[in-house]
Amino acid sequence: MDQDIRQQLECLFEAKRIWREAFRDEQSVIPMDIVLLTVWYHSQGPALSMKHLVAELPYSEAGIKYHLRQLEADGLVTRQSDPEDGRVVRLVPSDHLVDRVLSVTRAMKAAFNGDHHRPDGQMSMADVMAGAGSQDVPSTPPRI
Repeated sequence: MDQDIRQQLECLFEAKRIWREAFRDEQSVIPMDIVLLTVWYHSQGPALSMKHLVAELPYSEAGIKYHLRQLEADGLVTRQSDPEDGRVVRLVPSDHLVDRVLSVTRAMKAAFNGDHHRPDGQMSMADVMAGAGSQDVPSTPPRI
């Protein structure tokens, strides 16, 4: 295997480890997709509606709601009625979630740039939460 490909794969595995450590995510990618879309829409204007979330993701509504309940129980996301239309339920990230996503993003950028220098090659959760690098916010919507 080409050394460059191997290095990139190692970075992907490191990024996966950083994400799982930060969000206690075990198997499913559904929570990651919910988190990313919720924070993205919050940063761009109107909060993401439940209807849009279900339409946007390629998972069953039951699976989405199951993982959303976990994110709510962890205090990362709340559901709020839209003040203009009470029938619409919007997902709002907690400040803690936004900070955590930015910290995870910085830690992953550091992993891909080779900026973390722990002897065992691992970045601790303290490193993730302290962050590394810049706080760039993507300018285009995520593709799930």
